[in-house]
Amino acid sequence: MTRGRFDLGDRVEPVFERMLGEQRDVVDSRELAEAEAFWDWLGTFERPVETEPAPSNWRPLLARVGAFAAAIAAAWLLMIGAGLHMPWAGSDAASGTRYAAGRGERRVIDMRDGSVITLAAESAIDVRYTSANRLVRLERGEALFKVAHNKQRPFIVEAAGGQVTAVGTAFDVKLASPSKAQVTVVEGVIGIAVRSANPNTQEQITRLARKGEEVSFGVDPEQQARVAFIGTSAKADIGLATAWTRGMLYFHGEPLVDVRDARGGLDADVEKTQSQAIEALKKSGAEIVEVSIPLTEYAVSMYYLIASSEASSNLARYDGVKYGYRAEFKDLSAMSLEEFYSISRGEGFGQETKRRIMLGTYCLSSGYYDAYYNKACQVRRMLQDQFSEAFKKCDVL
Repeated sequence: MTRGRFDLGDRVEPVFERMLGEQRDVVDSRELAEAEAFWDWLGTFERPVETEPAPSNWRPLLARVGAFAAAIAAAWLLMIGAGLHMPWAGSDAASGTRYAAGRGERRVIDMRDGSVITLAAESAIDVRYTSANRLVRLERGEALFKVAHNKQRPFIVEAAGGQVTAVGTAFDVKLASPSKAQVTVVEGVIGIAVRSANPNTQEQITRLARKGEEVSFGVDPEQQARVAFIGTSAKADIGLATAWTRGMLYFHGEPLVDVRDARGGLDADVEKTQSQAIEALKKSGAEIVEVSIPLTEYAVSMYYLIASSEASSNLARYDGVKYGYRAEFKDLSAMSLEEFYSISRGEGFGQETKRRIMLGTYCLSSGYYDAYYNKACQVRRMLQDQFSEAFKKCDVL
């Protein structure tokens, strides 16, 4: 980090930690001056204080990310080191504004402070903004939080008896059960704090998590005292963790029932009919087995690439001369061959056909053939192999 005077390099975090932790006397004067200048510069990005959130219309998720990870980490370390914990909202806290997403829905909410909250299907949150902090309680499901920077109003997410605190960053919180949650840091640094559910001990533990890490936390329901816990940080695949925000779900070895539940479940009538069919097959002597065909995730993309490429090639013959529709012309002698083709094909093909021809032509063009069409054909072959392996275990899918 540098503002043009002195480069702190890899000493950013310890310098900020000592500066904010009242250990300024042990910091090099040049480093201290640079850190103070940077901290003052951060203050120029303050947003106006808002007292309540406001929902937005549904829209695609914007890729806004937080910054200034080192300063945020140092600020959180100061809170932990000095014993200045964030306020906990008890059961008597005033209820705020509630947002929810139904089955098969994904909802994006713009807050007036500039933060963006994305709710997964069958998820719900309760939002309560005050002049001191921005508090969100995850009641169920999963949510992605992209937090607008405001060092004086921390953004706090409560889940499973713990709190995730950020000043300006992006993170995903998934509620596995009322007593366990998992947070994945997409950008920046966050602080995790969990206290015991036992009112006699009021034990509280804290930890930092950085970009690319995922951490589980909560209170252990098996313990009589319901002891607070924060798991070990693990490396996260951010793309997979946030795949649901792009309409995708990723599973690896999970039982079929978990996959069904994550998709929001089947329609009740469909599920009933399916269960009846399975029971009828069992009574007839059939054995029910589960199989996995992971590449079906890419089937639609593969289909569009291959189908559009083949459509572009096969429909090239429909030029209005030997094959296909020919437009009506008053005087062909005043028209070039290219104009003849363009007008005939333009009138003869519908909009969807034109779109597929354009996509297919692009995929087959020089420099993109191997990257798109050839790669899609390779995936198609691998998918065929997976189906073949599945049919070795069963007769009907």
